[in-house]
Amino acid sequence: MRTIAAVLAVAACISSALAGGLVTVTENVDGAAGQPGPVNLRRTSPIWSDARITGRTLWRGTTAAGRTAVFTDVAIGGNASAKASLVATAQQPPDSFAFGLRAELFTHEAPQRRARFTASLAAPASVSAEYYISGSGELWTFEPVSLATGFVLDRVLMGELCWEPGGCPWANANFGDPLPMLALSVENCPECVPFTPYLPLHYIDSAPAGSAPGDAPFHPVGAWFRLAHEVSADGMLRLRIDFLDGQGSFLIRDGLAFLPPQDLVPDGFAANGGFTNVNSPLFIDNLVFSGELAICDGDANGDGVVDFSDLNIALGQFSIGGPGLGGDFDGDQQVNFADLNILLGRFNTACE
Repeated sequence: MRTIAAVLAVAACISSALAGGLVTVTENVDGAAGQPGPVNLRRTSPIWSDARITGRTLWRGTTAAGRTAVFTDVAIGGNASAKASLVATAQQPPDSFAFGLRAELFTHEAPQRRARFTASLAAPASVSAEYYISGSGELWTFEPVSLATGFVLDRVLMGELCWEPGGCPWANANFGDPLPMLALSVENCPECVPFTPYLPLHYIDSAPAGSAPGDAPFHPVGAWFRLAHEVSADGMLRLRIDFLDGQGSFLIRDGLAFLPPQDLVPDGFAANGGFTNVNSPLFIDNLVFSGELAICDGDANGDGVVDFSDLNIALGQFSIGGPGLGGDFDGDQQVNFADLNILLGRFNTACE
């Protein structure tokens, strides 16, 4: 008790502010390098722009027979680093989403605190990743998700062929033709076709060489490309594609989402697929999340208040070292008097 009293006396002169602002995290899956194997319940160590954030990424992936989500370091398209992959060895019916994977972000792990990126007037909240599709005729979807609120923020479908016997006039495609990239129609869209939830995407304000605004983008086969989903502070949802060929990114979706902006909180990423051709894997690498991420110094359990619950956590972790500790407020992977000083300097206050 004397030790705590002494710390309280010292901390009375300390002020610690809510530390937030623009934070970026890169998940390059290198924590799985040299360890090929199932994705499900594996953890990797992303790179946070704020050293105080030490949480790891939790991965979930299918373990069903004939369909696998794995980490692999096979060299593909000039990329020999670790990456996530989806592949099926058994054929699936067209339009069936048979398997998938998901990455969940945490800022801390003891206790677990999920990362909740929000947009501001200064910068949108964004989720992007690089993809490599090995062949045509497979159905893939990519979506940033809000695990905290239970919403899929956006969904992009690509790789599908037109299976309608009379063709797909809504996509200007004949039977058997590849379909352009599609997005889940979550906006008030007068041109959306009845009875189909997907809206063909198109280049909006600029286009790559050989295309023009208004043209439909098609996913590349046998080359890495990046998709970036952005959510603005007013709930505007945008999607960009970058073919990683030096031409830059191109806006291919721009619409008002039907969800309230406060529900558009990306803290995870998912990919799903189904196969008409087997053994034709999808590869995913270099996920990047960015946005406003409030970090309240002293709030060990993430409930928005600095109180005795947080003090108990910090004292329970005192003199413990390692990543992901909720009581580690200065990011040095140690819980010590410096962290107690930070907590007590904000004691009995709410995070703003």
